[in-house]
Amino acid sequence: MPDSSIRQDKCPVVAHRLHHGPTPGKVAKLKSFDASRFGRGCADMSVAVAQPSHNLPDPITLNDLAALADGDENHRYELSADGVLEVMSPPSFEHQQISTEIILWLASHGYAGRQIVAAPGVHTGRDHMSGGRQPDITLWPAHHDPRDERSSYVSPAGMIAAIEIVSPSSRTIDKTVKRQEYAAVGIPNYLIVDCDEGHTATVLQLVDGVYEITTRAKLASFLAVYDPNEIFRGTDLSR
Repeated sequence: MPDSSIRQDKCPVVAHRLHHGPTPGKVAKLKSFDASRFGRGCADMSVAVAQPSHNLPDPITLNDLAALADGDENHRYELSADGVLEVMSPPSFEHQQISTEIILWLASHGYAGRQIVAAPGVHTGRDHMSGGRQPDITLWPAHHDPRDERSSYVSPAGMIAAIEIVSPSSRTIDKTVKRQEYAAVGIPNYLIVDCDEGHTATVLQLVDGVYEITTRAKLASFLAVYDPNEIFRGTDLSR
């Protein structure tokens, strides 16, 4: 039996601790894996540990993660830096409304469409085949290409900011685990929009390898008052 672990505070329908390594012969198993048996959303809070009978490969890499995502329109797949596979239901309508508001805010302050990228696969692991997240929104310098020929997951190098919109079930992951992972790979700014009343927006900036809170306000006020060019360290529209 694989060494397994469950994220009880997350909304994953599957959580499985995996080890990293080569991936020959796994495509058939990836195609036959069916996450729907574990639940369809946060309302269920369905969580299961993936066993060998579930057809998940072990070890798994970012290429495997991409194959799982390509074969499943109903879930989002992420692999933590320490090897936990998290499978989540699609974002809610409210989540996507907030996402759109933030994208429009960024665009209104001069960022081009190609600089504002929603939910890309971003490499957050220790080597080029481990650890992959999908931030809700990412912000990039102009003319910067983060693609990595070794993987479909882009490099975080050069990213201006990662933005996560928190749901009740993802609060610990977004505020603790991803905070540590994004800091470890050097993302200079991390914007978290909470699921509390008024949706508190918090900007964290990387200082000596650790995120420090620099700005906090309710989302409506945040979007009305603040300019991303001023609150995001390292922002430069000319790049």
